Amino acid sequence: MTEPVTDPEGLKAVIEELLESWTTEQRTVELRQRERRADATRFVAIHSLAAHVHRLGGAALILVGADRTLESMPIVRCAYESALTAMWLAQNEAGGGAFVSEFSRQQRATERSLAKSNNPKFASAVNLPYVDAPDIASNSAAQARAFEQMCGDFDGGVDLYIYYRLMSAYSHAGLRVVEEYIRPTEDGADVASLLKTPRFESGGMWLFFLAASLIWGGTAFDYIDVARRRRSDLRRAARTIGIVRDLQLTNAAQARSSRGAPRAT
Repeated sequence: MTEPVTDPEGLKAVIEELLESWTTEQRTVELRQRERRADATRFVAIHSLAAHVHRLGGAALILVGADRTLESMPIVRCAYESALTAMWLAQNEAGGGAFVSEFSRQQRATERSLAKSNNPKFASAVNLPYVDAPDIASNSAAQARAFEQMCGDFDGGVDLYIYYRLMSAYSHAGLRVVEEYIRPTEDGADVASLLKTPRFESGGMWLFFLAASLIWGGTAFDYIDVARRRRSDLRRAARTIGIVRDLQLTNAAQARSSRGAPRAT
């Protein structure tokens, strides 16, 4: 059995192939999902998130090529979150309504915050989209609201969320970022010097997660593409880096999804 590709150059090659495969496929796409009812909202969300994953992948690769891997981390994290969300929507027929209702809830919260602003332009911004959208009852609302719970719907979800937390440490204004711009003394007890360029050297690991995100985001869209024209490319890429192409919902999540949405006849 061939060993999975783990070196940065090999991972970059996989990413470039996936980006090329996505952007060159321009034929008209017919959207339908086997044994599931047609759901325009869910299908559009899956497409848009998958497209966003690929745009983010291209941007991250540019930064990595410019020796700015640390700076690419918020982009890799967003690609990862978008890919898992797209996969969750593709696997969870009850997820579409929950996804929209959660955004409406967030918009209403934003509107309340804007009303408190000292800036008159912000305070008068009371026509945000989706504020008045009706709530759609869904037994997947908790998962749509909290990414940790969404990850928990997948087999291996605990680890999926741990990876997200690791990426988050490099994406927020916290001590993990601060440490990248200092050089400690040999005993690690003090700061030897301040740096203007980060010490970050973990490019290969995060390129792996970027490649995985492209595979999972692409696979989510492949589920609703009747022709499934990228299936072979996605399978080959998954084998190359040693991951499963198809993230599966747990039995409990599958049962909840089945109860929350009617099946196609």
